[in-house]
Amino acid sequence: MTSAEEYKEEWTKEKEKNVSWIFLMKYLILALVVMLLSQFVWYELVQPEVCPLNTYTSVRGEDKERRDHLANAQVVVIGGGPAGSVVAHKAASVGLKTVLIEAGDGSQRVLGGKDWLFRDRTVFDVPLAWSYVSQLPEFLWQVAAGDIARALGGSGVHNAMLYVRALPGDLERWNASTWTYDTLLKQYLALEDFQENVPESNDDTKEIFHANGGPVAVSRNIVQDLLAQKFLETVKIAEDAEVSMPILNDFNAPHRPRIGAGPYHFNIRDGVRESAAAVFLGGTISGYDPIPNLQIWSGLTVTKLILNEQRKITALHLSKNSNALFIPNKVRSIHMNLHPDVSIILTAGAVLTPHLLLASGIGPSDAIPKNKEHIVNAPHVGKNLQDHPVVAIEFAVQRALTADIADMFARFNHWTKLGVSLNSYSSAFSYPGFSLGAFIHSGIDPYPEPDLQLTLFPIQIEPHLAPDGKNSSASVHYDKALVTVALIRPETTYDVRIGPDGRPRFYSPIGLYNELNHRKPRLVQRDVDRLAIGVRRVRKIFAEKPLSDFIIQETRPGIAVQTHEQLAQWVDSAFTQNAHYCCSVNFDSKSGSLDSATLRFKGIDNLYVADASAFPHIPNGNVHSTVVAVAAEFADRLTRSLLSSSHSTQQKKNSNEKRREHRKRR
Repeated sequence: MTSAEEYKEEWTKEKEKNVSWIFLMKYLILALVVMLLSQFVWYELVQPEVCPLNTYTSVRGEDKERRDHLANAQVVVIGGGPAGSVVAHKAASVGLKTVLIEAGDGSQRVLGGKDWLFRDRTVFDVPLAWSYVSQLPEFLWQVAAGDIARALGGSGVHNAMLYVRALPGDLERWNASTWTYDTLLKQYLALEDFQENVPESNDDTKEIFHANGGPVAVSRNIVQDLLAQKFLETVKIAEDAEVSMPILNDFNAPHRPRIGAGPYHFNIRDGVRESAAAVFLGGTISGYDPIPNLQIWSGLTVTKLILNEQRKITALHLSKNSNALFIPNKVRSIHMNLHPDVSIILTAGAVLTPHLLLASGIGPSDAIPKNKEHIVNAPHVGKNLQDHPVVAIEFAVQRALTADIADMFARFNHWTKLGVSLNSYSSAFSYPGFSLGAFIHSGIDPYPEPDLQLTLFPIQIEPHLAPDGKNSSASVHYDKALVTVALIRPETTYDVRIGPDGRPRFYSPIGLYNELNHRKPRLVQRDVDRLAIGVRRVRKIFAEKPLSDFIIQETRPGIAVQTHEQLAQWVDSAFTQNAHYCCSVNFDSKSGSLDSATLRFKGIDNLYVADASAFPHIPNGNVHSTVVAVAAEFADRLTRSLLSSSHSTQQKKNSNEKRREHRKRR
């Protein structure tokens, strides 16, 4: 073999050796990447709940800072919805060190939102977009219970902005001397910035029932659609008693039973949604008017309340993964200790507040999952959940009836397809897409307050009742009008329980809301009958002139459904939840879990519940304004108590110091 051949053979062997090393290095690098990814998945998603603070070492810098804040906080509010926003603001404003923890992220512009519709407004700021944002999956808890907001602002940033107060009769049903209508009226007035001249009551008392100068705007719609106009004309001139009804200028006037039709009021200011969170937290988040004692933590989920032997909450488990609330043993959580004298306020809503309690071992023994320790026996937690179940009647209409609204929606529909910010902002976006409602009585019971609420939608935008199961602007039908009939004094109640998948489920004696087979909880028969009567009355109204001139035909439930029995069967299959959930951890004198005066949880000294869970009975009509008013009244009572206690403690401390000084002198 020549030297050239030997050199070539040697070079070939060396090349093969180098190629082998290159492949080996590639495999090693790939193995290292896989190992790092597996470590990330383990620590961030799969690792079980961590051990207590003194043996927990892998703490990030921001977690250390949060530990310090939490360990010194005097008030911790869990849930950044309407109630939590009010409570956190009021507590921090009087000097109490306050931490607000919210699982969701920013929504409106002043709340750190980033879903821009226009240069200074996110889609959450836009009244016309409410049905669109209420179905964005990244801002919802993925639970069978329905549309539960997971965003800073809670239901207040994706509801229809309706401002309907409770009636005096609702507070009489609460049967608590510490919660009267006069108590709530003071809060309604203190919170309200009525965008009109303040009227006087139309009765002999001349009582003022609106106010200017409060933090939350209450305004009438800038648009009254043609459907609303024709509906009012029809019921005003009708001779049939089932069609005729009074015309009311203000549903919130307290000294009448609220029977009749009229325009709604909304929480809208200058064409922008006015949520409680935007009002009470926006200054701190945006930095234009921060409250020094307030810490707001978004994107963090409280997965468990930790109690000591004295039944006092001493620590929380938190996670950056919202699913940790449902599968805490499979998702990494952090144990954080609390100040010995902290007050914990639950404001996570009437579904998730009892869920967190049950997940923490607080509730009825038969409702605590087998893998959880039963710590506090509270037999009424999760029971008595109430809602305003709703059905929808759909009519094919002439385009003339909806032309005014269709033009407004066309531009917004264009935005949803493009997904880019608009160069100009239409004043029509300030309109929520409907303007009129009515409150009627089924006649089944003798009490004077209404038990049915009608809302008229000129086009199909009601998010619970979208025609194709989707709730985007693309599903809007401009040739169909919708009338919803909601039962606002229901007898049906449910129990909130933790399902097999760790998520909340609704149970009742006559049916189960099951996420797997989509069966709904059924209504009691009297509730079915009330809704059927409401459907029949809507049909009669739409069959009368001048409204009937614009109606082509009823398309849902359809003319084939005629008898009361047929209507009742349709109601039972077609109704849906309204997400007005209340009353699941309430202060009812006989079956409640809370002290009625303080809303303190019975048996746990430093735990309070201040959201819609606390109501003994659901209010008549939309619940949002009453949630805010109750939270404001609770916060005033709590802060007075805490400041008084702090003052007494300081006085005692000063007195002890004086005695010690006196002994030294002697």
